[in-house]
Amino acid sequence: WNFMASLGIIGGTSVFKSSIFQSLQPVTVDTPHGAVELLSGDKFAFVQRHHAEVGGEYRQPHLINKRSLVAALKKHGVSAVVGVFSVGTLKPDTIPVGSVVIADDFFCPSDPISMVQDYSAHVVPTFNQELRDKVVSALSAAGCNPVTSGTYAQTFGPRFETKSEIRFLAQHADLVGMTGAHEAVLCQELGLPFIMVCFVDNLCNGIQDSGLSVEKFKQGVSENQPMVDKVIRVVLEAALPGCISASIEKCEVVDTIVHAKWIVPVEPKNVVLEDHAVVVNKGVILDILPSASVSHKYIGSAVHRLKDHVLAPGLVNAHTHASMTLMRGKCDDKPLMEWLTTEIWPIEGALVAPDFVVAGLRLGMAEMVRGGTTCFNDMYFFSDSLAKAVDEFGMRAVLGLVVLDFPSAYAKGGDEYFAKGLEVAKKGSDLVSFAWAPHAPYTCGDDNLMRIKELADEMNTPIHIHLHETADECNHSEAGAESPAAHRSPHAMRPAANLKRMGLMTQRLVAAHMTHCTDDEVAMFAEAKANVVHCPTSNLKLASGFCPVAKLAAGGVNVAIGTDGASSNNSLDMMAEMKTAAVLAKAVASDATAVDAATALQMATLNGARALGLGDKTGSLVKGKQADMMAVKLEDVWATTPVYNAISTLVYAANRDSVSDVWISGKHLLQSGKLVTVDVADLKAAVAFHKAKVLEVCPMKTA
Repeated sequence: WNFMASLGIIGGTSVFKSSIFQSLQPVTVDTPHGAVELLSGDKFAFVQRHHAEVGGEYRQPHLINKRSLVAALKKHGVSAVVGVFSVGTLKPDTIPVGSVVIADDFFCPSDPISMVQDYSAHVVPTFNQELRDKVVSALSAAGCNPVTSGTYAQTFGPRFETKSEIRFLAQHADLVGMTGAHEAVLCQELGLPFIMVCFVDNLCNGIQDSGLSVEKFKQGVSENQPMVDKVIRVVLEAALPGCISASIEKCEVVDTIVHAKWIVPVEPKNVVLEDHAVVVNKGVILDILPSASVSHKYIGSAVHRLKDHVLAPGLVNAHTHASMTLMRGKCDDKPLMEWLTTEIWPIEGALVAPDFVVAGLRLGMAEMVRGGTTCFNDMYFFSDSLAKAVDEFGMRAVLGLVVLDFPSAYAKGGDEYFAKGLEVAKKGSDLVSFAWAPHAPYTCGDDNLMRIKELADEMNTPIHIHLHETADECNHSEAGAESPAAHRSPHAMRPAANLKRMGLMTQRLVAAHMTHCTDDEVAMFAEAKANVVHCPTSNLKLASGFCPVAKLAAGGVNVAIGTDGASSNNSLDMMAEMKTAAVLAKAVASDATAVDAATALQMATLNGARALGLGDKTGSLVKGKQADMMAVKLEDVWATTPVYNAISTLVYAANRDSVSDVWISGKHLLQSGKLVTVDVADLKAAVAFHKAKVLEVCPMKTA
């Protein structure tokens, strides 16, 4: 095509996913109408119309700054523009879903915009015939079977049209969309030949009595993706032979590539990689490399460019009771034993059942993923039902096989707890594993603890227990007192010493709380390579004491972080917990250097994974590990700017609302702040139902 020196392409998300554009480099172009970020190659450039504004969020079609898009392409030096748009068909008999249409006319009831603000030019939106003929010829020769004529109706947007509106439009046009005529006028004003390639993704609302939904629209776009990629290749190669580098064809195709301004792998500690990318395939981290080098090696089916974000390992909540979100706020401002005996245990005795624990778990998982948590260590009843729910949701979890000396709604006694636990333990998956979970020394006696030790050794599982949570637990146990807080052992000693006596003080031990810990016990944990889970907010709220985190860490003990349950915290917010853990440790140690930001982040990620026996699978961004990641936006003018140190900003300034995206085993569970596996209305209804049941059992007390 002799008139063609370079080609500009305007398109949406499906065009952006084309492997061709992954070889291009982002370039910012300033125009009188605003700055635009486009992807630039030697002979062609692409602008993603929904995300074109520098620093901007996703924009609906009617809100796109079309002046800046076209002006940026002109300034960048393109000699023609092809608009690639998703459309609906008004004539399904002749133009079915899946068709590629090269439109030849417009029906535009509203005035197209002009390059001059608030002025509608005397310019008719039309297509360049020479460019159109060339594209039709190239697509036909390549077997794309384009529909070579069709009138495109441009509507206002952003909504889908009513059935009556569609019937009216069908009298005058063949296709309908929310943009196109604007670009046609703007290109003509700037002397740029323009055509449109339309991909029919849907039946318009009311056509053939079929209503159009966002879900159907997205499904159509997804199904058309292979054809979009093919058409883009054909058009570019026909217009600009050789413009698609041969090296692109040799690249490895992978599932996901995530580019970020900063990457904090955690392993090695205190390292920040700027302008790097994580490459993911089949749920595993395949590579971490500079963004500029990605296009020479990989093509991603999904590509994310997070220019204002830090990408870090997903957080690991190393101690929680996720189902207890249903008791959030039910009994506040009471000490631990009163809190347990007057409200929590009575509610559990009356209501705990599979539907109750699953509803609470679903709420808890939604909260955790929304806040960047990708893995949690849970202790609650009906672990068989919990395991199924976790798998369905897509989180990673270590679920406790609960053991008590007392009957509960789950089991009548020790033998049944063990029988159920052994059966459930057979039902693990890639995401779900198990730990033996004796509740606490004051609810689980020596005989059951010894049995747990034998089974944990045999099954190679962690042992998850509440330990040294209160001063009464330690003091009453050491005194051999008859007390509900004392351990259920004939031996008058501190509970940790009793666990050591029985052989449970090993690297399998995951001890939650440890708010009362002597120097000798620090040495005991270090020698045994046992793990401590620090739950600062819950301990502060219940006035349980202060875990000596700085001493433990200095002594070589692996210290992780947990939220505890939402009924004592009252959230499952690991971002907040991480900051609290860091600043509280400084106050307890009277040392501002204790538990620095990098250490706090490691405690909330890798240390938690190691405590749960998952350190080789998750907790850091390392080649070969599962792609459990969170993206946190740091360029928030109200909270996180300026950024001098990405780790410091992540730990001390960011919050869970800053988390934009979460991947677990490469699956994108949180996208731009929205949970993709959660039916929010259904979740709210379930929570409301169980709240009513809780209030029936235990009404709120008035002053």
